[in-house]
Amino acid sequence: MQRPLPHQSGVDPIIQYVHVKKAFGPKKIYDDLHFNIYPGETLTVLGGSGTGKSVMIKMLIGLLKPDEGQVLFHDLDLAPLKDHEMIDVRKKISMVFQLAALFDSLTVFENIAYPLRVHLKLSEEEITERVTNQLSLINVPQELQHRYPGELSGGVKKLIGLARSVVMEPEVILYDEPTTGLDPESTVVINKLIRQIQQERGVTSIVITHDMGGAFYFSDRIAFLKDRHIYKLGTVQEMRAASDPAIQNFLRGIPDEE
Repeated sequence: MQRPLPHQSGVDPIIQYVHVKKAFGPKKIYDDLHFNIYPGETLTVLGGSGTGKSVMIKMLIGLLKPDEGQVLFHDLDLAPLKDHEMIDVRKKISMVFQLAALFDSLTVFENIAYPLRVHLKLSEEEITERVTNQLSLINVPQELQHRYPGELSGGVKKLIGLARSVVMEPEVILYDEPTTGLDPESTVVINKLIRQIQQERGVTSIVITHDMGGAFYFSDRIAFLKDRHIYKLGTVQEMRAASDPAIQNFLRGIPDEE
């Protein structure tokens, strides 16, 4: 029996975008961004270049602020919070950056351990146990923990970046183009991990990607950004079955003629 989707479960949303407007100078990004994300779901955000996909997740960790409207996390409006007030939120929301964003001067072990040392008061034994568990999760050999990022392939760097984001045991993980630049084999590995982490840990995930195969594989719902708002939001099945030419053209990689 198929499990109920999170948005069908009757629980309150964990994240809400409430009539958000955003612009950079004369360029409008959102006229009215308004939708909910529910605990434990994987929502994939699709859209053309410049439609505001990365802007959306950066507002969740305080890197950007809306011009109008609210971005709510557990009913807490994030927009008015100052940087030091976002610290507790950032412990609960982790971001996997497009370029992994590893510290070149730190080993694999120290990169994964870094947020634990900064945010939690753990013993060295506890830190070692957590890092070892994360290396096991991503199937990276233990001997690589003493390597530096410059000695790793792009795919392994992405895995280490993912492990560092998960090690804090966050409620929400934000993935910004997690498979960009990877070979097909590494792409499959990352996509499987996104799904595995959601299923095993129940985290809420927001994924920005251009990988349609991955989106169809791990998503509960897909949001399509167009014309400065959520143009369509639905399950994988609903998006595949959509008759709207704009959606079908995007899914098939046909350029927008607008």
